[in-house]
Amino acid sequence: MKEHRILAYLAALQCLTVLAGSLLLSVSMRFFEEVLVSGRGRGASLTLARALSGYGWWLLALPAMWVALMANGQRKNRPWADRRSILATGTLLLAFLTVVYFVAVAVATKPVLSTP
Repeated sequence: MKEHRILAYLAALQCLTVLAGSLLLSVSMRFFEEVLVSGRGRGASLTLARALSGYGWWLLALPAMWVALMANGQRKNRPWADRRSILATGTLLLAFLTVVYFVAVAVATKPVLSTP
């Protein structure tokens, strides 16, 4: 199990990112919709925020597939499944998931942030 420690930590962070991002977007949707209805909401797009708040848990499939692929590669001693590639690909997937949620918030609140 010691050889799978990095894999487990990164997978836990990835899942936490998806769950926290979806939960925060679900809670924030009321604010986003009020901004959209108000005059400040011109140009706001809630499509991504609505999709992620309602169906963001489907993104948990990405960390699950990543873990399965890397664990299988380690078990079969594949050269692409060493510690360095696990750390690199896991960090990239974590960054991607984080950016997706930040982009959803930025697009939904863009009109509010750009007005004085």
